[in-house]
Amino acid sequence: NYAFSFNEIRNSFCSFYDYLNPDWFICAEDVTYSWKNGNFYIHNDVANSCKFYGIQYNPSIKLVFNDNMLVKKNMLSIGYESNVTWAAPTLGDIYTSWTNPQTNLVQQSLLKDFDIELDEGRYICMLLRDVNSMTDPQEALLDGDFMQGFFIVINFVYSGSGFSWLYLPYVNWSVNNRNL
Repeated sequence: NYAFSFNEIRNSFCSFYDYLNPDWFICAEDVTYSWKNGNFYIHNDVANSCKFYGIQYNPSIKLVFNDNMLVKKNMLSIGYESNVTWAAPTLGDIYTSWTNPQTNLVQQSLLKDFDIELDEGRYICMLLRDVNSMTDPQEALLDGDFMQGFFIVINFVYSGSGFSWLYLPYVNWSVNNRNL
């Protein structure tokens, strides 16, 4: 169910796409064409970005941050450059490698658009806390345990319209005292 794209200039696979089981698809130059149920579709059109077979989707990118993989970290904040705000709006769009010892659940969090601010041309945001660390998930987002672990996964989603890009994402972290 996945199509891999190959970049001739970089001589590498650069992405994959879920084309929802097309009958056939091809790529000519920078344009992808597909057929589904006898209908012909042209992809890579900026006006119809993320529109597949008549259904409009939001662009998303799942990033894994695994800097210094042998060190357990306290995840503090995120930042990126973009022309628009990308968020992680659904619970579970952010998770770490750490399982909360009290609840035995993987740490999870989220970020809404209003949590993120533009500062000197870069979008930045403090990470919210683990929703699985307290009985009330809304209270836990603000007062729960810090997100911690060896890695963090963030599924960024853009929910606006028009062309968008995301560049140079990063996570700020500090060494967790439990490494010692």
